[in-house]
Amino acid sequence: GNNRTWKLLSNILQRPFQLDVSLVCEVVEHIETLEAATPERDTDGRLGSILIFVPGWQDITSVIKGLEITLKDRRKQHGWARNRSWNILPLHSMVPQKEQMRIFNLEDPHSGRRK
Repeated sequence: GNNRTWKLLSNILQRPFQLDVSLVCEVVEHIETLEAATPERDTDGRLGSILIFVPGWQDITSVIKGLEITLKDRRKQHGWARNRSWNILPLHSMVPQKEQMRIFNLEDPHSGRRK
């Protein structure tokens, strides 16, 4: 019944969170692949930004490293990656506010650079 469901859910929520960095990288790659297959972008030519939320600094740095490796590896294999760069901007209390404000800067149109 309901009590069993609550106990099961409570047990699941008490487990330590384990971020799957490879899954995050695969999702970003999937977005890039889909957009490369359908080149209609915003009228100004800018690529959209991708926001990735993770719980802490260690996970943020793990995702950054994973994304950097993913893009480097994909440049050897996939057309979409050859002219692409990612402007990875971490937001965390450990990052100076001036650096965090960079998220509001626009990328140059047709630059192939995504935030």
